[in-house]
Amino acid sequence: MKEEEVQNNNKVVIIVIISLFVGFAIGWFAAPGNSDVTPMDEDKKTDDTSVVLEGDSSKVVEGNTTAPKKEEVVDASKFSVLVADQQAGQRVVISQATIGSDAWIAVYEDMNGVPGNILGARFVSEGTYTDLSVEMQRSTEVGTVYYVMIHGDDGVITETGSHVFDLSLDTVRRVGESTIVGTFTAKDAVLLGN
Repeated sequence: MKEEEVQNNNKVVIIVIISLFVGFAIGWFAAPGNSDVTPMDEDKKTDDTSVVLEGDSSKVVEGNTTAPKKEEVVDASKFSVLVADQQAGQRVVISQATIGSDAWIAVYEDMNGVPGNILGARFVSEGTYTDLSVEMQRSTEVGTVYYVMIHGDDGVITETGSHVFDLSLDTVRRVGESTIVGTFTAKDAVLLGN
């Protein structure tokens, strides 16, 4: 009987090892980054809620932060944005911006070569600005590309007088077929000479 118990124990050990191996293999191939995944078509995405940013802050209250589909065509002489490579951190400095009417300046992270999630936005009135800071929800990262885009303002204001950024209503400004966009790469302070 002892020999039969040893054989049964060996079978159990073998089954456990095979189960672990199969479980590991399934987990490895199903994990993100270990297989080719095709992103969902833009037409099939849904936006159940809106991003709400109030006033000059960039606090995200709720919602999806990916770029909206709607765009507003504007006069090229009234809107522009210029941004330079800069130190990674919690704020982004816009070198120069020309704003023809109330608008939002939004900073997007790169998502496979196109603007992805919004990391921060700031309301600006008509005018020309230099060295304008936009606070981020999370720090920019060294070596990563970011996009700065101008959005319109739908005019919604809270009871406290703050403007509200609603991604579904505050549309991206365009000049003809081109989006008004600036790009920069977040750098290490040493590489910038600071």
